[in-house]
Amino acid sequence: MNILTDKGGVACIFILILIMANGSLIVSLTRVKYSLTISFLLENVGDSTITYNIGCLGPKVYLIPTIEGWQELADIIVLVNGHREEYVISTDGDGNTLVKLRNNMLIRRGESVNITVIQEIWVYWSLMGLGFIRKRAVLPQSLSFSISEVPSNMSKYAYLNEKWSWWLKGENKEFFEEKLHEILSRANTKDLAEVIRRISLWVNTYVEDEQTSDNVKTPIETLHKMKGTCMDQAFLISAALRYYRIPAVIAYSIVYREGTYKINLSNYEEEYVNVYPHAFVMCWAPTVGWFPIDTAYNAQDPIGGAAINVFDNVIILAKMVESNPVEFLSYPLPSDNVNLKVKIMLVKTSNPLITLALICLALIALTFFLLKIARRH
Repeated sequence: MNILTDKGGVACIFILILIMANGSLIVSLTRVKYSLTISFLLENVGDSTITYNIGCLGPKVYLIPTIEGWQELADIIVLVNGHREEYVISTDGDGNTLVKLRNNMLIRRGESVNITVIQEIWVYWSLMGLGFIRKRAVLPQSLSFSISEVPSNMSKYAYLNEKWSWWLKGENKEFFEEKLHEILSRANTKDLAEVIRRISLWVNTYVEDEQTSDNVKTPIETLHKMKGTCMDQAFLISAALRYYRIPAVIAYSIVYREGTYKINLSNYEEEYVNVYPHAFVMCWAPTVGWFPIDTAYNAQDPIGGAAINVFDNVIILAKMVESNPVEFLSYPLPSDNVNLKVKIMLVKTSNPLITLALICLALIALTFFLLKIARRH
């Protein structure tokens, strides 16, 4: 019998080809694949020519960082008006990697240009929140700590520079210190793990989640209002940790969630498709390394249950180390005479469950095929 002329054999081969076309079998069974598309449509409504480039003379596009156990960048494509364009990579002051066009563009009066950046990302799979494949970065129950244990190359993460602390003056400073003293009144401040947990659990318990906001609140504003977005909460926690010289940064990320929403402002509009911005804290401790604190999106525990630890729909884009968190999300424009439309779309292109289903179908088809051969003999 010729397997190529038998329907069962053809079905087996076809399904196995689909599996192999879906990427390496091991990768396909352990990772979810996403395609992130960020498009900028810029229109020159002024009288003079405008020089433009993503990442320096306009909005930034962050290159997805590869983080072992959480996410891997697979590919990147840059298009200008639908045609593939050469790009270069640069690094900002926070250590994030930016995508830029190799050459600046000129946008003449009345003209518009569309720049699209497509990134393919593998994200480590988590079945129904059970992240047995994903890296789970957690904090031990107890951890003695001295500031002298922080390596010199970590010191920039452990202090409140001017861009992070301009709000921490006068009465605000007194209020902030009193609040931290209240939160840690019964804590052993020499135990790093206890300090981090007390601050994180207090915010998780008492600061009300706010879905949207027109701007990022300072920690003082969040403490006065006792509510805030994920970014507001992350700013508060990281500032509190840095106040105690504990290294912490804000991780700006996106969450895959089906749906579309728009934001319209005076000179630009944004459209989000299946993607929602998110922010949480990455904290560092000796013997532990970096671990997440997420009080806005978690499985009950803001550290062990932080979304990045257990869910496969979270992708980290960038970190805020020395940049002002209040200004980080703004879109710099090359000129006041530019209208900007931004579309950010996240699509799930590969799922381990689909790969498993294809394997099961192939095995079932192969079983029937072998039984058919056995009956004929």
